[in-house]
Amino acid sequence: MAGLDAHCEYHKKCRRFLKNGLKLSESIFRRDTRYDMCFCSHCHKARGDREVYQRGHPQEKYVLPLGWARISLQVQKHKIEGLKADRNWHVAFHGTDPKLVQPILDAGMLLCPGDIILGGEELTQREGHFDEHHKPSGFDTLQIFASPSIKYVDSRAYATPERWHDRVTGKQYDAQVAFQLWMRPGAYERGRETLGCGDDRIDPEFDNETIEWFTKERPAIVLYGLNVKLTEK
Repeated sequence: MAGLDAHCEYHKKCRRFLKNGLKLSESIFRRDTRYDMCFCSHCHKARGDREVYQRGHPQEKYVLPLGWARISLQVQKHKIEGLKADRNWHVAFHGTDPKLVQPILDAGMLLCPGDIILGGEELTQREGHFDEHHKPSGFDTLQIFASPSIKYVDSRAYATPERWHDRVTGKQYDAQVAFQLWMRPGAYERGRETLGCGDDRIDPEFDNETIEWFTKERPAIVLYGLNVKLTEK
């Protein structure tokens, strides 16, 4: 895939949301913007990219986050040079509430219900998917969940929208965020969707029975990008 179009207004808006909306420090992002990417319809078409790619050893497919824009995160050097996570691990996405982006970055890893974030607040289970009172028998909800399908994590139960006013355009947007990550092969299990979609196919590239990945092995996950999706209201 070719690099970022520096003139893309959509990518600029998404970055403004992270800076002005979420007040994230520029220090968490890679200075080298070659690793940033816009997946808006214009940029995707201009690059001529496919929609489905494979990554890892053994290879596993994932779908590009079309309609989103990725801003790359700083990654510890040993996770690339030592673990070779960028080449040997699988690509997945983790949608979350924009309010949890900073606590996740503070912790340096994805968080589970029951975790105590910086400042002392305990995270609770969110509405819209399985919890301790609504789940299959024996299912453990206190794990890290991700998916190779952006269409799955795009659900409001995961990537909860936050209303944001962009002072540059003067417009209102529903902003969603999803981390892009590498997961170590063999460290996670595949399972059925937990949103209650039944037999309605969420993504044509994946069966509902295996669309969700879950693990308790947090070091087996490396966060390398933060995707933003803006929907004008």
